Amino acid sequence: MHIKKWINKQSRPAIAPFDDRTIQSIFGENVKGVLFFNAGELDSDSLRKVVREFAKGYEGDLIFAEANVINN
Repeated sequence: MHIKKWINKQSRPAIAPFDDRTIQSIFGENVKGVLFFNAGELDSDSLRKVVREFAKGYEGDLIFAEANVINN
């Protein structure tokens, strides 16, 4: 495995926050990502559990990021 890919895999949680680092990786470094928006309307813990399990099969290949949004 390429060392940079291994380091990135080890340095990120299964679900990363949609922050400056994640934005740079996806849009600046062309790392493929899956972004899901959480408006707090669903059971967030259950949603994260499902996404975390799914993400295990793509560690190092995709970044799974959560963007928390508030409905006003």
